[in-house]
This record gives sequence, C-alpha cells and structure tokens, in this order.
Amino acid sequence: MLSLSDQAFKSLVLHLNQVQNGYIRAASTAVSGLVMALFRGALKSIMVSNLEMTDSSKILEYPKGSAMLLDLVSSSRYTE
Repeated sequence: MLSLSDQAFKSLVLHLNQVQNGYIRAASTAVSGLVMALFRGALKSIMVSNLEMTDSSKILEYPKGSAMLLDLVSSSRYTE
C-alpha cells in the first residue's frame, strides 16, 4: 500500500467504496471502539468481545456484511 502512487491509492479507495457499498465503513465503525481501547490500554481483563466467545463455525454461517456479524465484532461483555 505504501508503494502505491497517490492516484493509484485514490483509485483503489474509490473502487472499494463502490464495490463494498459501505461495508468497509460499517466494519470500521464496529471495531473502532475495540481498537482504540487496545491502543489506550483501557480494556479490562474481564472484558471479552462477543466475537471471541462465538464458535468459529457459527461465525462462518453469517454472510459478509450481515448485521449479526458486525454486532459480534462491535459488542463485548464482562465474564467472571
């Protein structure tokens, strides 16, 4: 990505925006809270993402971009 020219990068971003119909933005919004907490060191040791607690076979049942998949990525819960 770093070796792309500005024009090639712009073309890539425009193409992804057209092809993915907002999925990338929705996914980014879903994970941004977790990523920021990791950078700030604000995650509590007992906080677990719902994605972590879901069996991978169940995750694979959800279609790309589904509301349930984005909900799994963006939500968390406390465990004992």
